[in-house]
Amino acid sequence: MQELETDYAAMLDQLRQGEIDEIEITPETFMAFHDVYLAADDRKKIIGKAQSGGIVKYIYDNDEK
Repeated sequence: MQELETDYAAMLDQLRQGEIDEIEITPETFMAFHDVYLAADDRKKIIGKAQSGGIVKYIYDNDEK
């Protein structure tokens, strides 16, 4: 059985809109997410916080600076 590919672009849109609070990325899914992350124009507002086990939780910084 083949695992469905996660739509990280849609997840980033949900993060931007505040529909979700964070995106949790595991070491196994990092490269697929990273490609979408690098293509984001606002990637400086997408902040990753390292967790144990190689997991990174990404949040969106809505603060206007």
